[in-house]
Amino acid sequence: MDSMRRLTALATTLALLLLPGLAHAAEPKSPEETYKGYPNRLADLPPGWATSKPLRLQVCFNLKYPPNSPEAEAFLKTMVRTIEGLPYGVKVGVERPITPAKYAYCNSLSFKDWATNRAYETSEAFLKYYREQWKPVVTEASEQLAVIDDVAIAR
Repeated sequence: MDSMRRLTALATTLALLLLPGLAHAAEPKSPEETYKGYPNRLADLPPGWATSKPLRLQVCFNLKYPPNSPEAEAFLKTMVRTIEGLPYGVKVGVERPITPAKYAYCNSLSFKDWATNRAYETSEAFLKYYREQWKPVVTEASEQLAVIDDVAIAR
């Protein structure tokens, strides 16, 4: 499912580069269009939140390397440096889950808004990282995208 979404994004990007007449199509798909074929909770969000509020993407994963190995530590450091080095203002946190025990690592990526998330996810720089560094060593992963609910935490 994740791979299909990334392949679709890559195909769209390539089509836009190869067909200049489609330049108007560079506008990112709406959350509703993007997640149309997937179970989602978009209808439960207040209007406009999915596109205007900050987003957090949590990706939990396992590596082909043992936890705490030098290879795993190097992968995590490179992951943070690479993602934070991209021009999208993404902040990355790395967590070590205690429970559930399915994944050894999680990372949390914070995005300013939907447009920033889409620009990051479809950028050639991210797709290059994904293909060359992530895919070869991540054995399984799960993603959760959420809107940051600043209303609930307002004081």
